[in-house]
Amino acid sequence: DLAQRKLLPALFNLYIDGTLQPPFYIAGIGRTPFTHEAYRDVLKKGLESYGRRKEALKDHWETFAQHVEHLALDASKDAD
Repeated sequence: DLAQRKLLPALFNLYIDGTLQPPFYIAGIGRTPFTHEAYRDVLKKGLESYGRRKEALKDHWETFAQHVEHLALDASKDAD
């Protein structure tokens, strides 16, 4: 998944470096109906697997994750 392997690790690195500063909001949009917490857990596992700065997770993940939410949307279906 592009978000797990590339996008979120890059955004997390920018956050750690101080380049991405609050206020910011990251919206993950997909068809899977995740809760915000479940989506954050998936992303954290992706950072643990693919991120190059795994040691920073324990110090920065909780504050970074507060800016990440998931929105369930199927763009192939018309809205009711």
